[in-house]
Amino acid sequence: MKVRGPEIAIIAVLVGLVVLLGYAYVVTRPPREPVVVPPLPFEAPPEEPSPAVPEEGAPAVEISELKHDFGTIEPDEVVDHTFTVTNTGDAELKIEGLRTSCGCVTLEASALEIPPEETAELVAELNPQHYGGPSPNISAYVYTNDPRQKLTVLTVSAEITPEFIVEPRTIDFGTVAKGAGSSRTVRLRQTWREPVEITKLETSPEAIAAFYSEAPQSDESGSGVSKKEYEVEVRLNPDAPGGNLAGYVTLFTNVKRVPMVRIPVRAFVRGGVSVVPEVFLFAGRDTAADLGTIDIYGEAPFGVGEIQSDIEGIEWKARTTGRRPAHLIGATLKPGAQPGPRSGSVTVKLQQAGLEEIVVPVAGVVLEERQE
Repeated sequence: MKVRGPEIAIIAVLVGLVVLLGYAYVVTRPPREPVVVPPLPFEAPPEEPSPAVPEEGAPAVEISELKHDFGTIEPDEVVDHTFTVTNTGDAELKIEGLRTSCGCVTLEASALEIPPEETAELVAELNPQHYGGPSPNISAYVYTNDPRQKLTVLTVSAEITPEFIVEPRTIDFGTVAKGAGSSRTVRLRQTWREPVEITKLETSPEAIAAFYSEAPQSDESGSGVSKKEYEVEVRLNPDAPGGNLAGYVTLFTNVKRVPMVRIPVRAFVRGGVSVVPEVFLFAGRDTAADLGTIDIYGEAPFGVGEIQSDIEGIEWKARTTGRRPAHLIGATLKPGAQPGPRSGSVTVKLQQAGLEEIVVPVAGVVLEERQE
């Protein structure tokens, strides 16, 4: 295809127009604004909290003392002590609540609203008849509208003269051989002017027993007034089960403030045995048939002596096991045993201090032999 002269001229003109327009845009466009990245905001470190200062127009509580000890008091002696409550603020102080940790102490305020720079009395009263122990140490709580100290805790204490003394307060039999039993003596001694009596004894578990008797009265102070004394015999019964034993003896008295005293008791019974099953049941028909075993397990090594039984037609033999102190008493049917029911017992003599024998009830039936 041939391009003619006029066509070339037209193309040249169009290219020139495009170049001219492009130059005009570059020259006349507004200048581009630079991109500015804003700086990160500055965070000041947290300020340390300023110490609390009394609020203007606020009450402030101040109590003369926080603790008071009444010293030694009698069991029937009611004592009291007065604390002074001062409002050192510049607004009215209100006592919003009074509470104690024991009913043996009461609190009473002479006023529940205290003007600035004024005082009120707070009386704490201790009644030992409402406290069963020897040394009360009681907390008393005072609630106010002081914005800095809503609660103030006071303490009152005392030492109460005991009505009686029990010695010892715990019994430890230590290690006792099975079947041997043991005993200890507890003494209750009157120490105050009012007579003391033991009204009842309770023990737990059944392996523990206790009996009391009145001992001769004494006048240690030389006042001419004899004071009662009791001896309580606490026994560990010979049939106590093997292993650790824990229980208690409870003494009940006629003293209103201390109506009961519980004495913990503990012991370790050495050489106890367990028998499985407690009743041996069987059924067999063939001569020399294995009827089962009686398993005797001990907490310490022991031996087996003579085995006796009043059941005809059964042979009993003992053998040991390697797992623990134990013996298996096996039962087999003797040749010629007559068919029919059986009942009675087997007695196994044990060879160990504190252990004599065990008796296991036996019941079963010998069946007729199979006919070939």
